[in-house]
Amino acid sequence: MQKQGTTVNLFPSSDPTSLTFTRQNLADVINTAAPEALVVPALEDTVNRLDVLINGRLTATKLVEPVGSGSPAFWQPRTGLVIGDDVEIEVIAKRDERLRLNLFSNSGARYDVTANLEVGSVATNSTFPLPATALIAPLGGGWYKIKINQEADVAGGMNPQHRIFFCHRARPYVGDGVSGLHVQSSTIRINGGPNLNLFSEDLSVLPWAHSAGATAIPNDGLYLGVLSDPTSLGGDPYDDGSAALVDKKWAALGSSITIGAYYARLSSPDRRG
Repeated sequence: MQKQGTTVNLFPSSDPTSLTFTRQNLADVINTAAPEALVVPALEDTVNRLDVLINGRLTATKLVEPVGSGSPAFWQPRTGLVIGDDVEIEVIAKRDERLRLNLFSNSGARYDVTANLEVGSVATNSTFPLPATALIAPLGGGWYKIKINQEADVAGGMNPQHRIFFCHRARPYVGDGVSGLHVQSSTIRINGGPNLNLFSEDLSVLPWAHSAGATAIPNDGLYLGVLSDPTSLGGDPYDDGSAALVDKKWAALGSSITIGAYYARLSSPDRRG
C-alpha cells in the first residue's frame, strides 16, 4: 500500500500473517492523503482523427458572415508571450461560398496572411512583419493546410484571428448571413510546445469568440470529403472517394481477421447508382 505520490510501502511487512501487518494504524495516512485530481481528457481531436483514419472523412465548423457590413472574425486569445517566442499557426480549411481565409494578429506575433482556398495560394501583407513561414498545401478534396511561423516582437497578449474575406476584396463587406467557409481544425504552438487552442476542431464553443453577427456552425451536416485524391482510391473525379477508401480499409481488416477464421465480411451494397 502506498500513499499518493510516494513509492514507500506503508505496511512494515509484506506478509499479511505478520503481527506488525495487522497492527498497522493507517489513520494518519487516511487523514492526510490528498484525493487524486480527476481530469477528463480532451478527446475531440483524437476521435475526429480516428474518424479520418477509419472512414476517411472530415467534419468541420462552418464560419458564417453576419448580415450587413462587418468584419467576420473568430479567435481564441493568447497571453504571456515573450519577445522572441516562435509561434506556429496551423489551420485546415476548405472554401464554400467564400473563397479566402485571412489569418491575422496585430499583437504578440504579428502577421497578416490571406489563403485563397480556391487556387491554393497565400498572400502576405507587407505592412506587417513578414512571417518566417507562410505556406499552403493541398490535402485533396478541396482541403488545404495553411501553416504560419512568426516570431513574437511584442510581449504580452495575442489575438490570432480567422477572418472571412470576400472573393475579390478584404473586409468590411456587406454579408448575407449565410455565406462562409469551413475550418476543420486550428492549432497554435509556442516554441514547439503542445497545441494551446481548446476545442481546436470546433470553433463554435468557448473560449472561441467571434465578431458581432458572425456565427460558427459545428458539424454542419455537409460531407466534406477525404484527405486524399479520389482517383487514387478507385473513385471517379466527381466522387469524393469516401466509398472506395472505406471499402479498401474494411477489405483489409476482413482479410486479416478471416485468416484466423474469426470474421467473414458481409458483401457491400452496390454504390454504382
